[in-house]
Amino acid sequence: MISNDERIKQDVVSQLSWDARVDASKIKVEVSHGIVKLEGFVPSALARSAAVEDAEVVPGATDVVNALNVRIPSTIQLPTDADLKISISNMLAANPDIDPSRITVLVQEGRVTLQGSVDGHWKKGFVETVVGLHRGVTDVASSLTVVPTKGSADQATADDIVAAFNRHALMVEGAADDITVGVEEGRVTLSGTVPSASARKVSGIIASYTYGVTDVTNELEVVAS
Repeated sequence: MISNDERIKQDVVSQLSWDARVDASKIKVEVSHGIVKLEGFVPSALARSAAVEDAEVVPGATDVVNALNVRIPSTIQLPTDADLKISISNMLAANPDIDPSRITVLVQEGRVTLQGSVDGHWKKGFVETVVGLHRGVTDVASSLTVVPTKGSADQATADDIVAAFNRHALMVEGAADDITVGVEEGRVTLSGTVPSASARKVSGIIASYTYGVTDVTNELEVVAS
């Protein structure tokens, strides 16, 4: 009988092999006590994030350590740093949910640095993600802060998060009852247990999408039922 870690490893490898966005042959998978570590090289930031998503959905995986590096094939013609900065700036300006005047974009050898602020925590993650999808981006370093444009009481924010948990399909059979939501000056801390790594990730996303949230610390532990 194979161990639980070995089963998780096999499932992660199968998931990576299935995903057309990922070249699984360049990725090494190790699992220890349910924690998945991904090492190796991928051709883009999209493939890097896709590989992590694949590992996160595997039953039994409690966390994913992403040690993947982006190595863009030499056959691909890359934009200059100047062109990349213009492309990213234009993308931000074209999005009605983002105020580009609050964000500074710096690019050096494909590495993008984001400075400034946004008015919602989900927007911070959104900007960091879409910037990473640009051709030629090898890494995104973000120091974006969240500054809401209007106040939101901490208790009301916590209530909104809990209500959203209870509406979500992954929080079945009272799973949301095992989560404690703490909010202090807009900073959210999630503690307690969830039945899967997917539920843990979704919990953080739900908190991030809630108005008034400036930061999310996800301390949820995965305890399989």
